[in-house]
Amino acid sequence: MRTLPKEDPIALLFDAICAGDEGRVEAALRDGASVDSVRGDFAALEEAIFCEHPRVAKLLLVRGADARRRDTEGALYVASEVGSTEMVVVLA
Repeated sequence: MRTLPKEDPIALLFDAICAGDEGRVEAALRDGASVDSVRGDFAALEEAIFCEHPRVAKLLLVRGADARRRDTEGALYVASEVGSTEMVVVLA
């Protein structure tokens, strides 16, 4: 019997974040993705902000995401670039 390779939890996390799917975000975190995972230029929290999903951003923050990360652009910077005052409030 052939088994399928397990999908990358970080890829699953970022796909779920962009879809705004909180259940899939939780599943990806349970499967080993970190709340502070980075893909490309964005940390997971920044991706939620860029994709304009405040509920997902709140979920990541509750789960321990670091809003003050400096190895990428930074969550507050991304929120201001997107022009999302709602996200700035979420981060405050």
